[in-house]
Amino acid sequence: GPDICGRHPLHYACEWPDAEMVKELLSAGANAQARDADNGWVPLHVAAARGHVDVVRALLDHGAPARPRTLRHELPADLAAQGKHADCVHLLETYERPAPTYTRSSWLHPPHVDRECAARLLSTTEEGTFLVRRGRRSSYVLSLAGPTSIYHFEIHSQGPYVHIDDGPLLSSLEHLVAHYSDFEDGLPVRLAQPLPPDEPPPVGPRSLTSQRQTPTMTAVISRDSLSLGQTLGEGEYGSVLQGVWLTSEGTEVSVAVKKLREVSASEGFAREAELMVDLRHPCIVRLLAICLGPPLMMVQELLPLGSLLGYLQQGCGPVSIEEDVPRWAHQVACGMAYLQARRFVHRDLAARNLLLASRMQVKISDFGLSRALAMGSDYYRATTGGRWPLKWYAPESVNFGTFSHASDAWSFGITLWEMYTLGELPYGSLTGVQVLALVEKGERLTQPEGCPDWAYSAMQHCWRFSPDERPPFSDLAVLFSAHSTRHLCAGCDDISH
Repeated sequence: GPDICGRHPLHYACEWPDAEMVKELLSAGANAQARDADNGWVPLHVAAARGHVDVVRALLDHGAPARPRTLRHELPADLAAQGKHADCVHLLETYERPAPTYTRSSWLHPPHVDRECAARLLSTTEEGTFLVRRGRRSSYVLSLAGPTSIYHFEIHSQGPYVHIDDGPLLSSLEHLVAHYSDFEDGLPVRLAQPLPPDEPPPVGPRSLTSQRQTPTMTAVISRDSLSLGQTLGEGEYGSVLQGVWLTSEGTEVSVAVKKLREVSASEGFAREAELMVDLRHPCIVRLLAICLGPPLMMVQELLPLGSLLGYLQQGCGPVSIEEDVPRWAHQVACGMAYLQARRFVHRDLAARNLLLASRMQVKISDFGLSRALAMGSDYYRATTGGRWPLKWYAPESVNFGTFSHASDAWSFGITLWEMYTLGELPYGSLTGVQVLALVEKGERLTQPEGCPDWAYSAMQHCWRFSPDERPPFSDLAVLFSAHSTRHLCAGCDDISH
């Protein structure tokens, strides 16, 4: 139990870099979610603040959630970043919880099940029986049979995460159910067994499942549910427009709609949609729905500040070379590391394809040129033509049409240069052919004014001629996290400017 200060033995154990001692306590039944009464810290906060990466890993492997919040709503990665423990930050931001056991068809009830109906259904069940239903405000509610009564807990959304009250931020409804099956964590009892619906409800348009999905599991919506507005830009396959999506629950959602320009490109457009359905990361633009048209359209989250390139060039807001650029670079590197782990090559990484949710959060967009790498292969060879952004391409991509994570790293270096120059055009007025000639002679873009030496050194590593000598994105994420003086972890409250 807790001592007079409200701390548990596991809190004290996490002060030290002894992962084996922590594992022994966990095996003996220590609660990984025990909260310090004074500040709301759980053991993971302590280990992250001290930079004990092996202890952090032991807690995560035991099932501790990666994003518990203190009374001040700090995440473990926030505390690790404050202490400049870059390896802990990277682990916490890239750690993936195993796929949950229960699927939502086991416990998600249709919209007509309200509070009274849920209470009636659970009134004759055993303690710990639960279901999830729709709430009045288009959110979800967890209804749970407790020791003496039925409880109802609203499930809130925060960015790409969900949570109950001041509990941890979790990746999906499935992960929320899995977490509260392992830990009471503020509930009267742990979730024991689901109460299945009579008929499994359809997958909602904002399904939070983190397991592998197919396009048929994404919301396929009618053209009548979309109202299109102004054009936001032009992409590889068509135009991007601002729009409003009227969901099946009657909620209006502001969205970005990517509309297919030509019927002949529908195969490529469908491929892009299929890729994006699988990608779920705070630093990657999220696909919400597909409209089969005609014309074929993809409905994506709307990021209000638009492209990073436009933000930089138009002076839409203040930009700090010391704070904003390292944070953006860190977020892009994290998103690209996520892609690399899933064997995806972006092929068009550039400031124009980075979108801002706020000044504090950038996301990777435009997978019009993306390809999934075949297992056992480290590169993709392009066999079709098209408009290629040569100034962002690695030499092997221009010469041989081969693309890999290493060629994406080259593009990341060019994108970094764009950030530090506040949106200047790489190589100025030179043509792609002229740029290739310079690169093959060993010349590179010069160090931007105000760019620190360590950041320019990272660019130069990305621009090494041999692909094998370029850094992996996981290393780049750690580097830029260590140099972020104000680090905002994914899942924190959005700070708009």
